[in-house]
Amino acid sequence: MPTPGMVKAPDPNAVGSRRTHRIGIRWQHQRYHILARTQGAFCRICKPSVCQVKPFEGLSFQSAPRISQRSFARILVRAQSPAAADGPRLYDLVASYGLDPAIALAFFAHESSYGRRGVAARSLNWGNLRRGPRAYAIRGGFGYYHSWADSLQDWCELILNRYARRGLTTVETAIPVYAPSSDHNAPQRYIAAVRALVEQWMREACAADLGPVSKVVAVTTANVRSSAALGNNVVAKKHRGDVVTGLVVEGASVEGDTRWLQIAADRYMHLSVLR
Repeated sequence: MPTPGMVKAPDPNAVGSRRTHRIGIRWQHQRYHILARTQGAFCRICKPSVCQVKPFEGLSFQSAPRISQRSFARILVRAQSPAAADGPRLYDLVASYGLDPAIALAFFAHESSYGRRGVAARSLNWGNLRRGPRAYAIRGGFGYYHSWADSLQDWCELILNRYARRGLTTVETAIPVYAPSSDHNAPQRYIAAVRALVEQWMREACAADLGPVSKVVAVTTANVRSSAALGNNVVAKKHRGDVVTGLVVEGASVEGDTRWLQIAADRYMHLSVLR
């Protein structure tokens, strides 16, 4: 019993304490936020600017940015894109046209694995455009550019002038024209890929909004990797009982789970080895 006139200090771990209340709110927020995003609803807990997209009602090109400049740049770096050095500038370029940088980035990912595959690795052609006013040459049916910024600017103007102004304002309506099946494309798979990437990056932003989380290593020895994927990229080890703190991000799937904990710059651990 506390001394008369004094108040007993609360147990910080007791049910109903401020600490557990904050943890509970954060956990509930994460569940609701991700559920709301994937179902095309608004997250009422966040600021409106964070959760303003309804992906399943049509992904509109003309939108406030769905991801931040920092996220855009980080995705390019993580993908080892040759355009990574210009990430912030490229983000601002897309946004200056009133277009969503996340969609532009998803097109880039689908067309050329972020500029690492196919003709785009040589042509610096963001969207594998057939031609454009800033292209210095046409070779093999594709425009060649001096920079990623030049081709991205042509891509933005194409989306606005050829698609949006004709009423093709969403990914779902524009891609069948942009990448028609008559050119040996698979429009529905293209649409699904773009939507999946944008939604993945939105979930990453959600985790970042919630701030860092702490986890405990649950296996005897756990690998710390330089990227959020399996491979020859182990850079350190953690051991059972070690506490690690970081942001939950999306990465390569491991047994169906794409969640990784980013514990530092270029340092990732898969959540399957943590609790």
